[in-house]
Amino acid sequence: MSLVTCPNCKEKVDVDSDECPVCGYKLFDFEINTHEDSFHDAYSDYVGTTKSTKPVYKFLTFISIFAFIGGMFWGIYEVILSSTPSEDASTEAYFLVYAGIALFIITQILSSIDKSTSNQEH
Repeated sequence: MSLVTCPNCKEKVDVDSDECPVCGYKLFDFEINTHEDSFHDAYSDYVGTTKSTKPVYKFLTFISIFAFIGGMFWGIYEVILSSTPSEDASTEAYFLVYAGIALFIITQILSSIDKSTSNQEH
């Protein structure tokens, strides 16, 4: 006999019980979906979103994040940390930030299009 702790009154309750015999709290008020088709769909969604990203998209994502962070730090350095602080960051720093954001968005769009076309083929 397996026991679980009631979240409401903290009493030990048999796992086969639907509700706590002490306080009446419904222990397992949900339905587990174990249908085979939905499992395979969920697994293919998991694989499609995490495992099948092409190396080129991973590289472009890395470059876009690197450009964004580099532009931010360049701007912070020019405005705050340099020996002669300026009122505003240089155009190059802004360009790196915006180019990083644009490259990241474009990479994510291309990656999702590529994944959706590859899922339709399978």
